[in-house]
Amino acid sequence: MAESPLYVAITIDLDPDNFDTSIFGPALNISWRGVEQGIPSLLTAVDTARLEDSRGRRPRFTWFVRSDTGLYRIYGTSLYLFERFKTFLRGRAQCGDEIGWHPHVTELDELQASFQALQEQEVHCASVRVGNAFHSNSLMAALAGWGLRVDSTALPGRVRHDRERTLDWTGTPSEPYFPSLHDYRIPSAPAHPILEVPMSMIYTKASYDRSGLFRYLNLSYRNAIVKESIVQSIQQEELLVAIVHPSELLERGTKHPLISFDCKEAIANIVFISQEARVQGRELQYITIADIARLVQEKNISYAPNVPQTRS
Repeated sequence: MAESPLYVAITIDLDPDNFDTSIFGPALNISWRGVEQGIPSLLTAVDTARLEDSRGRRPRFTWFVRSDTGLYRIYGTSLYLFERFKTFLRGRAQCGDEIGWHPHVTELDELQASFQALQEQEVHCASVRVGNAFHSNSLMAALAGWGLRVDSTALPGRVRHDRERTLDWTGTPSEPYFPSLHDYRIPSAPAHPILEVPMSMIYTKASYDRSGLFRYLNLSYRNAIVKESIVQSIQQEELLVAIVHPSELLERGTKHPLISFDCKEAIANIVFISQEARVQGRELQYITIADIARLVQEKNISYAPNVPQTRS
């Protein structure tokens, strides 16, 4: 009996060290130690672990590179990271990785300005992830209109409105879908041609949680907290979309109940996924986010069907 595939996409958001003020506190200066030090440590650890999927292929990564008007205001160019880490990104692309776009914006004019900067420098990305899990109908329409093939921003079921975040993914399915023209959160006809690929959500309960909470599958989370949920996800899903931020790979003085800030823990989670896939008889395949569009088209990965939407 043939093994059922388990597709695993490992995504890395190239954000500055203080990307989340709720964790790190107010940002005094922007820095990139996570990209400079954490990422090389991760890649070395991946090599040392000799990780391979069921077809003997090494892990492939999707690098969502920060590029937006926020960086423009600081550095005079929104393509600062593309320029500073040009050699690194070119090398990763040659290894079979994907280079995606990661704008932190909430307004359409800022998104348009950032996209125009990419076009002017002939930086072409197939996939995009909007920062802080924010999205809107106008942003989704623009991304689809510009020819982006895949958006991977959704956090199914998560809603947050506070001083730090505004996001709403009410009713969003866990599987890929083509977003409604009228509601980016759901699959409904008529739909945009861009494929929404949600990040995988897992049940977590840290010591500071009053009750359990579904969070995205972050490879820097402590394995002891997430491994049971990972087992369940492998049992139930055909696609896992994991995420990590570079600064989450660096040790820090203050211990965090959920985030390990340890590259070894991130590797432990990747190894655990591989081992559990083998235990469950799944054919593990490492893929990039753009690969998912092809796999959906080939009907190797299922997607949520678009049904006519009734509008009141």
